[in-house]
Order: sequence, then structure tokens, then C-alpha cells
Amino acid sequence: PINELSRSLIHGDGVSKNFARGIELLKQAAEAGCADAQNELGGFYALGVSGFPKDFQAAFHWRMKAANQGHVLAEYNVGDAFQRGLGDVEQSDKKALQWFEKSAQQGFPRAMAQVGIYHLLGKGTVEDFAKGKTLLEQAVKQGSGSACYYLGNIYNDPIKVPRDVGKAIYWYQKGIELGDSACMSSMGYKYEAGEGVPQDMKRAVELYRQAAEGGD
Repeated sequence: PINELSRSLIHGDGVSKNFARGIELLKQAAEAGCADAQNELGGFYALGVSGFPKDFQAAFHWRMKAANQGHVLAEYNVGDAFQRGLGDVEQSDKKALQWFEKSAQQGFPRAMAQVGIYHLLGKGTVEDFAKGKTLLEQAVKQGSGSACYYLGNIYNDPIKVPRDVGKAIYWYQKGIELGDSACMSSMGYKYEAGEGVPQDMKRAVELYRQAAEGGD
């Protein structure tokens, strides 16, 4: 309840917005052991939004506390911190994979995609192309657009399989349906170049615009 009230105050949902009081309550919930609050507080420290001080060390501290309680998103966030070496966290593909796997085991699509990529590329583990591809396909079934992007790349920039633009386009289109901005950008290029699809600059520009709005 206290965590729900803190969110309402922070975002102004159903009550007058009071960011400072909301954060105060969020900290209380986090210190009391609420995993949701710990992960959310870690997010505020990671992003530094609304004047909140950006502090990757504090972000990792709170997210790790939540992850150690089995919080699925926190497990993913801890994996991401190890993957990118954020703040004082030493970059480690092995540790990143361990946390992504914990999150993936709970069915989190983005984590499932990361585990697939790690096996595909042999990051933090022995390279296993077939296993990586299978894991990415499973991630797509759970709604991961980023998995579609990597599956498309398998056929677009082939290393282990023959190049197949049709299959690449299939996965990019699937990713667009799931809202993945990288897939939008890739298909924008396909329409711009007329590769595998009729050349259509209007469609290309639209996809590039959507990709940019999505952060790609």
C-alpha cells in the first residue's frame, strides 16, 4: 500500500502530484524490503529523472537487493548493469548472463532474448548457434521484438547460415508488429534500397521516423 501511494504521489495518479513526498515513501518501502520499491528506486537513481540525482552505484545497490528477492525486472536490470559495466560495476558477460538467465527463467521476454544472443555469440558461455537461435525464437513467442531483430540479422548478415533476405524481412516485419525500433530502422533501409521489397521512399521515411521516436 505504501508503495502504491508513493507511485500515485510521484506520477499524480488520482492525487495531487508530490514528487518529494512520493520518493520519501518509496525509500521507506524499499528500506522495509519491498522488492518492487527497491527496483523502482534503483530506476530513479539510474535515470536521474525529475531532478533526482543520477547515481549508478545506488541504482545497482537497490536493484541487486530486489534481484536477490527474485524480482524479475530487477534481475534483468542487474544483468544489464554487468553487461554494460555501468558506474562502478565491472563489466562481466558471465555475470550478465547469469542474471539474464534468472530473469528468463521467469519468462521475461527481454531477458530471454539476451540469453539467446549470448549463446548465439558465445558471450559469457560456449558459443552454441543452434541453442541461441532456438532461445531467440522462444523469446519472440513471449513478445520480444528485439529477438526478432537479431533473428533477422542472422539471415541479413549471415555468418552461420546462407543469406536469405526474405527470412530477414519476415523477422523484421514481425519485430515491427511488436514495436521494435531497430526492426523499423532495418525495414526502412529495405524500402529505401528496394531490397526484397518494392522501393518505397515514403514508407522508408515513415519507418525511420517511427524508429527515431522509439529511440533507435
